[in-house]
Amino acid sequence: QAHHPRYMSALQTTRIEPPHLVSLPQVADDRGNLTFIEGGVHVAFGIERVYYLYDVPGGAERDGQAHTTLHQLLIALSGSVDVDIDDGRHRKSFHLNRAYSGLCIPPMCSWRTVGLAHAGAFIAPPLSPQR
Repeated sequence: QAHHPRYMSALQTTRIEPPHLVSLPQVADDRGNLTFIEGGVHVAFGIERVYYLYDVPGGAERDGQAHTTLHQLLIALSGSVDVDIDDGRHRKSFHLNRAYSGLCIPPMCSWRTVGLAHAGAFIAPPLSPQR
């Protein structure tokens, strides 16, 4: 049944993007910079909850488990962080150091942060399943 054309088209439309960086909007003026994220606009899914870490000791590491349906977006609000991603077949590292750039992590990818900068802030909003 999985090779039936009706099933194949359903599989093709539910393709999940690999981990990737996204550029977020920047609004700058004399008062400072503003960046915002809209679910379904800047990322292809809704935002249900936001977690953020701050006052992170230099050199601390954090792990994120692989979720079966959850998408995540990691953003370094200040300082910098290196993120290692593992999807079970491939490993890739990303460097985050801008509050207007995020790392989209699809379901079933585990991640680990290394090299968190002292006094940095890090945001990891879990996002809803892809629609």
